[in-house]
Amino acid sequence: MSLEDLDLIKDTAVERSKKLAGQKRREIDDLLNEVIYAQLKKLRAKMGFVRSFWDAYEIEGRELQLMQEQCLIERMAITQAKTGNQQTGGTMLQLQAVDFARPS
Repeated sequence: MSLEDLDLIKDTAVERSKKLAGQKRREIDDLLNEVIYAQLKKLRAKMGFVRSFWDAYEIEGRELQLMQEQCLIERMAITQAKTGNQQTGGTMLQLQAVDFARPS
């Protein structure tokens, strides 16, 4: 074997290794893209769950607020019935109920 033959073998090996490196890089890029796509898909699903959970949470909060207001109204009615003071104390109890019904 001569030096020219060795140079030719080396050049061929360098070309093949560059091609193989390029192929492997593309395979890695493709696999990374698949992983990223799968993660994005999972993230979208989780965001959908969070949105529906938040909607339900807001509905429950509004229902709880209404229940609190109804309890306060019932408490006022019971207090007024016990005291028998429908005219004078009723306005004060209504104001207090409004204060409790709307927490800041």
